[in-house]
Amino acid sequence: MFAQSVSTNSEDYSYEYGPDGGDERYYNETISSWPAKSKRERPEWFSAGSVATDLEGTLALDASLLELYGALDHELYVLASIGIRTSFDIAAELLGIESNKSFAEKVKDLVSKALIKESEKDHIDILVDAGSASAHRGWKPRLSELDALMDTLEGFIYENMVLPTRRKAAAEKMAKVKAKVPPKAPRSKPKPKKS
Repeated sequence: MFAQSVSTNSEDYSYEYGPDGGDERYYNETISSWPAKSKRERPEWFSAGSVATDLEGTLALDASLLELYGALDHELYVLASIGIRTSFDIAAELLGIESNKSFAEKVKDLVSKALIKESEKDHIDILVDAGSASAHRGWKPRLSELDALMDTLEGFIYENMVLPTRRKAAAEKMAKVKAKVPPKAPRSKPKPKKS
């Protein structure tokens, strides 16, 4: 359920050709809805409002991501850009990267701990710089640019928090199955042929 409002303003209009060929004034409509329509689908691993991981202490990351998706939905693109950088920072700290380091040092540590590949480093650097540009240099990204940054952030979180948890759960299930599978019967040695 949502509420939608459609409004016009006597100062906001345009002219178009009418049915008789003459100019007709049309008032431009502003359409808004509450709650705002989702601008980006939440990943299935975050559909319940928390990251599906077995890591402890993820409440700050969950809260940051909820605000980030809210900023995207409400077209608060500067805040979303800053929120992407903030969510990345929180996730990096949950993965054991020291909070008092600069972003460049954090990214270097992520590479050295094999949490990101050298080839992914440039994308993370862009993600961090984009957030800094919005926070300190007044950059307002477009939704398409935020989508690219979100792909990088969501990929980072999925690869380092969600996927390891899923692999661990799958391994535990397979261990239970293995325990129930009857062992092979020992092969009997073939009897020697009588000559």
